[in-house]
Amino acid sequence: MRTRHLASLSLALTLGAATVAAAQSTTTPAEPAPGQTVGAPAGAAASTETGPQTPHRHRRDDHSRLFRGVHLTADERGKLATIREQYRTQLKPLFHQIRTARHAIRTAAARADTAAVSTARATLRDARGKFRAVRSQWVSDVRGVLTPDQQAQFDKNVARMQSRDGARANRKS
Repeated sequence: MRTRHLASLSLALTLGAATVAAAQSTTTPAEPAPGQTVGAPAGAAASTETGPQTPHRHRRDDHSRLFRGVHLTADERGKLATIREQYRTQLKPLFHQIRTARHAIRTAAARADTAAVSTARATLRDARGKFRAVRSQWVSDVRGVLTPDQQAQFDKNVARMQSRDGARANRKS
């Protein structure tokens, strides 16, 4: 009886270790055949059918929510697109800085390195402050393009988004 228990226990441990080893192994992707392109798996939907898929889809949705109820002319849309591209180039390095600071916090916390966590948090705070400053400048530039009626609706949307972001921040803490 005892031998059976030991045998089943050793089998379970062996299978568990094999599962962990298989999960940790890295494999290199197969090289595509000549003339074949590397793309999504056969069962996946093409990005042209459903629109571009981004890991941070909510950012695109937030932008459209800011202009909900604001009816823009073609000229206003062109001016806003120019402003958006200008600020996108300023915000992209800040997004990267925020992402790397968050990663540094996670890895330092996993190592229980409190000094590194404090340093990464300070970096994250600075990057978020810069991001907020650029975003507020973007809002003021956008308001300059809009008419007074459009500004009123835009301001309501901005206030709604800020209250939602504040509620989300309170939930996380």
